[in-house]
Amino acid sequence: DVLKNVARAEATVRNGAAAVGAAASMPPSRPLIHRLPATDAHPGVEFRLAGDRYIQVEYGPMELDLTLRVRVHCLEEALKQAKVPGLLETSPGVRSCMIEYDMRTLHPARLLEILLSLDATLPQPHDMTLPSRIIKLPMAFDDKWTHGAIAKYMKSIRPEAPYLPSNIEYIAKNNLLDGGKDEVRDVLFSASYLVLGLGDVYLGAPCAVPMDPRHRIVTTKYNPARTFTEEGTVGIGGSYMCIYPMDSPGGYQLVGRTLPIWNTFGRAGPFSPSKPWLLQYFDQVQFYRVSEEELEALREQFSLGRHELNVTPAVFDVAAYTARCDLVKDEVQALKAKQRAGMDMQLAAEEASLARLAAKKAESPTANGPMSTDDEEDDSIWDTRPGCCKVMAMFTANVWDVCVKVGTRVAAGDVLVVLEAMKMETPITSPKAGTVVAVKAQQSKLASAGTLLVVVQEEP
Repeated sequence: DVLKNVARAEATVRNGAAAVGAAASMPPSRPLIHRLPATDAHPGVEFRLAGDRYIQVEYGPMELDLTLRVRVHCLEEALKQAKVPGLLETSPGVRSCMIEYDMRTLHPARLLEILLSLDATLPQPHDMTLPSRIIKLPMAFDDKWTHGAIAKYMKSIRPEAPYLPSNIEYIAKNNLLDGGKDEVRDVLFSASYLVLGLGDVYLGAPCAVPMDPRHRIVTTKYNPARTFTEEGTVGIGGSYMCIYPMDSPGGYQLVGRTLPIWNTFGRAGPFSPSKPWLLQYFDQVQFYRVSEEELEALREQFSLGRHELNVTPAVFDVAAYTARCDLVKDEVQALKAKQRAGMDMQLAAEEASLARLAAKKAESPTANGPMSTDDEEDDSIWDTRPGCCKVMAMFTANVWDVCVKVGTRVAAGDVLVVLEAMKMETPITSPKAGTVVAVKAQQSKLASAGTLLVVVQEEP
């Protein structure tokens, strides 16, 4: 049956490729190659082909269950010990594991047989104890850096939303927390976040969940996403906590900032060239509050390897964790009921906000549209003026910010305009020192590739 399932999936891929351009005759996709139903002793598992060099293993129902994460860990460990030729890498998730293989060496049918064999021998996770560490990190709560990221978002992406201008107030409303921002703060600094995944997006970013289910405040993500988040920012998305390892786009609701969790060259503190990330699977992250000034000082010392983290060896005892959850299950059910009511209210507020934005756009059809080209025929005059340098858009993008005006004196390398595309900001700089004599860029408008943005008159 295993061989037949894999052969059927491979035939589907071949048939699909042959039918490109004839959508009406495309066969149904069959990535699922094997399924084991749930039993009293097993959560159930599905095996899916993912492209031509991956198999995705998914355990149990789509819900947050830490025993499923432990089972994924056991499968990973079993694969390491098996030393399977052609198996390249495993990437664990909360209830899944992506397995990369070299099909020139390891046929997917053989890999599936190995996975089924190993799965049948895995220990029951409910009685397991795994090594862990308690890592205490400083966090500046509701800080100037998160405020800056939110202000940039409101300026050029979305001026209003239920989560604006305060992500923390939104989290309080989404969870119907009577204490508002103060209660969100208390929960964050009381929680112990268990690291379930690393590289949630990149560079060792943790996907972590509070061990105490009463601390699992929930929230939606930005719509659309931000184009900028400061490195070290702490965010909440769903019920997960993440720390941003670099300046980057993002969608989590922002609550504070902490120490760097990534060091590219691995030359300071707990980092090394072979392990430039800070956290490990099943670490327990706990935050303690510091001021913005204290955090700046700690970040500087940490980057120089002069601040030693408070790290305590610990264990993650699954049975003890399950027992604690059983003791508070009634409280958790009441909390979830409040959260559902809060989320319904905020979803309604989101729909109303989107409707207002759509109405405003309808009233002004050119808002956030392409830049005006009414005077496009005049752009050629700058070609004949001595010393004039035309600065153009290198690619199609939104004009995020216009940093100069006519008469501004600039040096070579000064930022004239900031463009945004694919969640990334690109500063457009002046190629020469001189004076700005024309500004064609219009904030929040779309600039096509080759569009004139700014003209700089070079200094004699």
